[in-house]
Amino acid sequence: LNMICHLCQKMKIKNQIQSQTMKSKKNQAMVSRKNQKMNLTKKNQVNLVKNSWAVKCTMKVCAMKVV
Repeated sequence: LNMICHLCQKMKIKNQIQSQTMKSKKNQAMVSRKNQKMNLTKKNQVNLVKNSWAVKCTMKVCAMKVV
């Protein structure tokens, strides 16, 4: 089972938010709506990680190679 651990997930989301806000302030409302959706999926992701016995983080930058 290939997954992204919650630390990498957080980093990924942070990077996405930064790049989105840097693009333009016009999309602010859209970005915040996207962030709300992403926070939901992040919560699900963390729960999946917690509930899974064999979690393998697929991110190359992962500090904690979860297995």
